[in-house]
Amino acid sequence: MRAVNSRTGKYEYISKLVRGIVYVSDDHIEYGYFSPGDDNVRTSEGTAMNKDVIKDYFIFDNSSFNYIYIKEGVKNISRVAKKRFALPGQNMFPYSFRREYESLYIAQLFNNSQVIRNKESFPEAKYLKHTYGIEFETSKGYLFEKQCFEDGLMPLRDGSISGAEYATVVLNGEKGLNLLKQQCNDLKEKCSFNKECSLHIHIGGFPVEKDVIFAIYKVFVYLQNQLASYLPRYSMHTERFKKSGKSYCAPIPNFLSFEEMYYTFCGTKYMGSLTQNHPRDPERHAKWNIGARYYALNVINAICYDKAKTVEFRFLRPTFNFNRIELWLFIFEAIVQYAEKYKNDTKYLKADLNVILHSVYPDDIVKGIMNGLELQLMLTNQQEMNGDNVGSDIEYEDFLFDESIFNQ
Repeated sequence: MRAVNSRTGKYEYISKLVRGIVYVSDDHIEYGYFSPGDDNVRTSEGTAMNKDVIKDYFIFDNSSFNYIYIKEGVKNISRVAKKRFALPGQNMFPYSFRREYESLYIAQLFNNSQVIRNKESFPEAKYLKHTYGIEFETSKGYLFEKQCFEDGLMPLRDGSISGAEYATVVLNGEKGLNLLKQQCNDLKEKCSFNKECSLHIHIGGFPVEKDVIFAIYKVFVYLQNQLASYLPRYSMHTERFKKSGKSYCAPIPNFLSFEEMYYTFCGTKYMGSLTQNHPRDPERHAKWNIGARYYALNVINAICYDKAKTVEFRFLRPTFNFNRIELWLFIFEAIVQYAEKYKNDTKYLKADLNVILHSVYPDDIVKGIMNGLELQLMLTNQQEMNGDNVGSDIEYEDFLFDESIFNQ
């Protein structure tokens, strides 16, 4: 049996075609046949021909992971008779692979699958000397599986949030910034977050040495209050607003030596190895048992285990705004570079942020970061004026961070 391929206008065998939506108007949905392709969006009723078909007549409902058909121009969709187009895995983990708590168990599935759709130039990327990764916590909504692979976003389980946690593949340099911007755009379209969520940034690729790790830790200890001054006042005190009442990113305590830090965080004496499994999670399948993870800076991966050797900055409030994430990425990168530089000269580790930035970056990059921090402070002040000490109100975020901090 043959049918007309609506894309080519030619008769073709139905076995080689897909039946789906080919036209939508205010009061009519027309079905037809077309050749399969990557721009198809699958629904329970068929396959929309491409995103343009959906654009004006379908609203993506994050809470149910559905496309809702609605007549154009109707504002109150709750009062409209809706035609639902359920996507695979509604109200469950909608992916073909097993859900994990750690990205390292599924990372190999994502090797070399990334596709950058709109490549941009990021001259500032040459100052990113280390690898980096982001963990986006969400409260609802899901990316399509194909998007996950193309974006390099690994969906994970996190018991403290109601949605998925999307962890990036290992990112680096300009390619990483391009992918990060694409990730932010896709997450903003499909997902949302609430006050229970956070944003975590990992920095890796530094020498896995005792002195380097302790220097990173000490720089952050002296700097954490200054960094917190730019953020909502509860940023490092999640116990004040989380439903669980738990602290997930408390200010990190000051230790006099690496050995003291190691013993406090691991409960065992440091014997010269930075690859031993943590005794509270020896199989690396129950990271929530390690209470020492829940500081503003998490160094457990750096001092334990033999894979994913990173330091994790955990105290940022959630966002999908690329420009704001890039600001903090460059700040954390500066901390790691500075610590490497002065790992053997501890008198320099107690430093102001401005000193650290000027020690690592040229003046134009420092200027961009300081401009970005002014915008961050403006956002924080606006939030607190509205009675928001958590950082949930992001109404002004895209207005303030509407372009790169390095282009202003």
